[in-house]
Amino acid sequence: MPVQSDSVHFAECLPDARHHTNTGYAQLSKNSQFSRKTYMQKYHVRNLAR
Repeated sequence: MPVQSDSVHFAECLPDARHHTNTGYAQLSKNSQFSRKTYMQKYHVRNLAR
């Protein structure tokens, strides 16, 4: 049962995570000094820090 509840929780969180990533990348992509690599590194570090 714990596995099933974790899967449901993950499914509920996934759309929010995808929306957050797309929104953040869209904002940063407007600034020419941010490359996709830089954004991915910063977002990855932020996830690890949580």
